[in-house]
Amino acid sequence: MRTEPLITPPPVAPHAYLPAVTPEPAAAKELDIALGKGAYDLLNFAELTGSHSYHTWHEVGLVKLSVGEAHFGAPFYEAATSARSIRFNLEGVNIERALSFESKLAASKNPVLNKPIGGESLITEWELRQVLDNCGLFEEAIFYWGDNVVFLARHQWDWCRNR
Repeated sequence: MRTEPLITPPPVAPHAYLPAVTPEPAAAKELDIALGKGAYDLLNFAELTGSHSYHTWHEVGLVKLSVGEAHFGAPFYEAATSARSIRFNLEGVNIERALSFESKLAASKNPVLNKPIGGESLITEWELRQVLDNCGLFEEAIFYWGDNVVFLARHQWDWCRNR
């Protein structure tokens, strides 16, 4: 298993006479991550909320290894714990199924999560379960249904605050 990120080539200069400049990634705690179903336009949701989907976590400095270089669980936890907040679009998420998962279910080793069921994987449901079970992540999460912010699991919030 690779332990160091792949070396990426320097960016190509837009004009031969201008030097290439690679922008410094922003400090991770200044960035938000976007979670949700790809079928419900995750990329647009990320743009609208000023957050970053897994597609850009490595590029903006939220994770050391891109999602394609590591099993999804490691980049997910790195991004989620490094980000300022988690913007979670619940549209299309099977919440009942998410709550049925074992709390510590490994995303990378479970074929139920990675094998599409009805054309869609259950990784987003796994993400939701991880956020709900981790007070630090839950306190940083903002849940959406479409354009609306929704409050989820008041008992979980109370439990986290009273620990």
